[in-house]
This record gives sequence, structure tokens and C-alpha cells, in this order.
Amino acid sequence: MNGMVNSPDAPGDDPCTVTGIRAIDEPGEELVELEITVGCSRASLWKDLPGEHPWFGQFRHRVRLAWGQGQMGSGPEGWIRIEVPRGQLEDFIRAVRQAARDTDAEYQALMARRREWAQRDAQAQRDRQADPARRARLAEDQARIDAVLAETEQ
Repeated sequence: MNGMVNSPDAPGDDPCTVTGIRAIDEPGEELVELEITVGCSRASLWKDLPGEHPWFGQFRHRVRLAWGQGQMGSGPEGWIRIEVPRGQLEDFIRAVRQAARDTDAEYQALMARRREWAQRDAQAQRDRQADPARRARLAEDQARIDAVLAETEQ
């Protein structure tokens, strides 16, 4: 499962990966408790708590929607635990893999929209700053602010 799906690199964001799926318990004769683990890169802000990464939240939600049955829990360390009927293990694994792919596609689209917005916002800010009259008005406003601050410090 290593390297199954990576989220995109983006400003302020780091890759997140489903690192494994393993059987951890047998809560009943017909059930297997599975643990899905997610990890983030060592450079990530979420490396110690991948369960708090936005990608993980979306992924966990998709797993719940895709499977929709059994007890499910998750933790900030980046794990999801869920009970699956033995006869449905293969279908569950396929559902998890599809949830990861869908989450990744949605997350990549979100990051692209965020980058577009940031570029448009930066351009708008550059355009506003390029206006000499606007710069002069802002300089006057700042001078007034500085004067009031100097008066109130005394």
C-alpha cells in the first residue's frame, strides 16, 4: 500500500499517503477489525498528527460514505479502524482504494483553485499598489495614524 495515493504539493500543504491496511482484531466470528493508516512527509506540518490533515478528514468521510456499515473510529495519529465482514474484505479494500483516489482528485482540484485565487489576489494587490494616487492617499493615512500614535504614547 505504500505510495498508494499522494495529495499534491502546494504552498502550505504537504503530501499525505495511505500507508497501509492491516487486520488488527477479530471482534466476532464473521468480522475482522481493520486499521487503515495514513502518513505525511517528514517535512509536513502534520507529520506527527496526520489525522488532522485536511486530506485525512476528506478521506475518512469518503471511506464512511463508500462503506457505510460497521463500527468506525479514527485518531489524530492518522488511523481509521473499522469492522468488516470477512466475506467482504476484497470489496472493502477496493472501496478504500477508490476513496483514496477520489479524495486525491478532489484535493488536487481544491489546491488548484486555491493557487488560482492566490494568484488573482496577488495580481489585484499589485494593481492596487501600482496606482500612484492610491499610494499617496495611503501614505497620508499612515502619517495621520503615526501622528495619533505618537500623541497617545506621551
